[in-house]
Amino acid sequence: MTLPYEHFLKEKHQKISEIEAGLEEAVILIRKMDLEARSLQAGVKAMLLAKLREYKADLNKLKKEVKKITSPDTNQVAREELLESGMVDAHMVCLDQSVFSIFHSSKISTIFHRGCGFALL
Repeated sequence: MTLPYEHFLKEKHQKISEIEAGLEEAVILIRKMDLEARSLQAGVKAMLLAKLREYKADLNKLKKEVKKITSPDTNQVAREELLESGMVDAHMVCLDQSVFSIFHSSKISTIFHRGCGFALL
């Protein structure tokens, strides 16, 4: 029986592979369209090549986003290793992250009290 987190990681890697395959397919299609457009008459050729430049720019943006999303963040890698080892419960990690963000939120202020340290308002 696989743990839910292991199943999530498997699905995540599968989706990433599908996205990367789709991006490679898009690169190939744009190359083919570029070759076809270059063989056409000047008026049509200029219009199609301009459109292809837009497609290439959009594709490059997508590639950068995928790279950014899929590149391992050191904190994320450490978190995944802990979760895989079973040392940390996923719910506790989420709770810890929520508590951390609350403490660092500008909406929360701390007031020092002599007798009890500090209190959150």
